[in-house]
Amino acid sequence: MEPFQGFAKGKEENGSLNSNRNPEILEILERISDGFVAVSSDWKITYINKKARLVTDFRTEEVVGKELWTVFPTSVFANFPA
Repeated sequence: MEPFQGFAKGKEENGSLNSNRNPEILEILERISDGFVAVSSDWKITYINKKARLVTDFRTEEVVGKELWTVFPTSVFANFPA
């Protein structure tokens, strides 16, 4: 089974997570005390939780649907293969 397979079933056309289809998952992700960003298989951001928004000062609509490397160009994860 693919990790976060349930996310795919609850995505909007723009790739973001649909809060109406996955309210339990989104509630859990919002309660995580660490910043969390979910990305699709093509490295587009599908979700950013409250803590990550606070730390980065991004609004959800600014980052969802954008490529991770565009939003975080100096990320320590930049060496992951695309």
